[in-house]
Amino acid sequence: MDEYSQDLLDDTLKDARSGITRFVDRLQELSPNLPLRTIPLDIASFTPTRARMNAERIVALRNQYTMVDYWRIELESRYPSHVRECDIASISLTR
Repeated sequence: MDEYSQDLLDDTLKDARSGITRFVDRLQELSPNLPLRTIPLDIASFTPTRARMNAERIVALRNQYTMVDYWRIELESRYPSHVRECDIASISLTR
């Protein structure tokens, strides 16, 4: 696992904010609007997976909400509200 991935996966969230910033930077290198077409998905525990839940996975489920907040803050800092409120399918990925 590289240092970049570790920032996003560390259960302490110590460098999570900067990890999100670098992740959005990398998406924008591919296309300036790609972060607007990227949606963080909610991960939940279901009956078939509950038996495999350990302390680390429980922390990860809890931390995802903080990561989504960091994602939202990062997009708010880069795009005006009228752009963020557009339908995702209408966001152009061409340069």
